Amino acid sequence: PEGGCSNWGYLPADSRRVVFAGHSMGGHGAWHIATHWPDLALAVSTAAGWIRKEYYGDSNNLWDHDLGVAHVDATLKGLLESAVQESYVDLLAPNLKGTPVLARIGSEDHAVPPWQQRRMFRHLAEHGVVVHWDEVPGQQHWWWDSLTSSDGGCVNDDIMRAFFAAP
Repeated sequence: PEGGCSNWGYLPADSRRVVFAGHSMGGHGAWHIATHWPDLALAVSTAAGWIRKEYYGDSNNLWDHDLGVAHVDATLKGLLESAVQESYVDLLAPNLKGTPVLARIGSEDHAVPPWQQRRMFRHLAEHGVVVHWDEVPGQQHWWWDSLTSSDGGCVNDDIMRAFFAAP
């Protein structure tokens, strides 16, 4: 319609203030972008967002299965490890001070163990970040039903909608 989305009562998009949200790998992406560019973050919402790739199952454990690691110079090994540390979002938790955060996880998640979100929650809380915690009992990595059948689940149920609607 003429006049764009303003006819529907929505505010126009603002690339300088963004709500970063995601589930699983998208949750890590939301953590990553928000902790690296906190001045852009209006809010952050992660569902099952892992905090370090090395903690995500056995898909990318740095050095664990490398037989030659015992022969790598310690200085070189440290240099190589430093290349991935920029993705350790738990180290950058203090950057989110002043940004509302919602961290969600299913208590039975076996893809992203709940301790990862709990650890990020603790880091955020220790640094004075206002973080809302939601560990959903009995839910696994992905769920469609939080309280009622097909209510939006981990990414769009009443809790998520209330967080996104908050001023």
